[in-house]
Amino acid sequence: MSLSRWEQADACYTQIRSALTMTFPDGNPVAEFMLHFHDDGTAGWRWHDEPFDTVNP
Repeated sequence: MSLSRWEQADACYTQIRSALTMTFPDGNPVAEFMLHFHDDGTAGWRWHDEPFDTVNP
């Protein structure tokens, strides 16, 4: 992927994260999450219980 595509992806990630939160069923926040696009055109949320590395805004 070209640098400009990575920059676009980072910008999308930042925009999504600033607009949404994700929580566990008990109400506690999920440390990190991202929208993952599949090759077949579908998408799904992925989450992790520890923060990802810092994204360059």
